Amino acid sequence: MISDLQNFIFESNLSRSKLLSYSSILTNLKKFRISVYRNHSFELIENTIKPFFDYAGISAKFIYSDYDEFLKEINND
Repeated sequence: MISDLQNFIFESNLSRSKLLSYSSILTNLKKFRISVYRNHSFELIENTIKPFFDYAGISAKFIYSDYDEFLKEINND
């Protein structure tokens, strides 16, 4: 099962449509809530990151802030 997932995410021609069609069958994943403070769209990433999180043993729920243009002014060194 994990080897199938590994083959999927590391295939040379992995496309966005393949990522969007992925459905998880893994259980017992560590659960995380991820807050996304944004001034750009993050939904495109959320919709395609699931197989990579599954491979890492992570289940994530994303919580979005409203758009805030001030965030681009913050320097997060």
